[in-house]
Amino acid sequence: MLWRCASVGLLAAGVCLSAGAGCSKEQKQEPAKDPAAMAPSGDPHGTAGAAAVNPHGDVPAHGGAAAHGDASVQPGAPAAGQTTADGKRILGAVAVAVPQGWQEERVTSSMRRGQWKIDAGGGQAELVVYYFGQAGAGSVEKNLERWYGQFEQPDGRPSKEAAQTTEKTVGDMKVTRVDVGGRYVAEVRPGAGERHDMSSARMLAAIVEAPDGAYYFKMVGPDATVKAAAADFDKMLDSLAKAQ
Repeated sequence: MLWRCASVGLLAAGVCLSAGAGCSKEQKQEPAKDPAAMAPSGDPHGTAGAAAVNPHGDVPAHGGAAAHGDASVQPGAPAAGQTTADGKRILGAVAVAVPQGWQEERVTSSMRRGQWKIDAGGGQAELVVYYFGQAGAGSVEKNLERWYGQFEQPDGRPSKEAAQTTEKTVGDMKVTRVDVGGRYVAEVRPGAGERHDMSSARMLAAIVEAPDGAYYFKMVGPDATVKAAAADFDKMLDSLAKAQ
């Protein structure tokens, strides 16, 4: 299937994918602050809302059980961590084929449905898949805007102008994909003011609008590493299917 360009004005929410180097350890199940007071994602990879004390901000921009780390799939949905009969990794109500050589790690939060280390292009990146419940973590536009805001461009222009944002449908699910590079300057911890400073970094991310809510795929790492892993990232997205 072909990607088609989405509106350049799409905006961003910050779902977090660990970026390999420099990530702080998560504190699980921390209560969220008032969503109205939330700053744009400030964790090492910009998790949506970033309202929690949690250094990775695995908290959606909503209250309720999910804001305390209790996000869950719909009743009856397959449990995360299992595989389908054809070997796809179940992430909840969706499943994907994991590229060969990607090293799966134990998830560190109930809001993470899977995470992998990726060695490619002479470096290492990390992909994390997030799920925040049926309500999700805000609109696609707001998620993209926060993601763009985690990068600075050498020529000073807004990162959304440098980003490539596309859409397609896989298995009746809308998938919005973004590719953006530059200097990675996401906050280390929400509101702390301390920021990462990874020059020549890149992010590949996607928002999958599944029947039970959005799933957020985000890979961050050195530019050469993420570029080398791009084809496998796209194959993973193309393999999306509803878990049976």
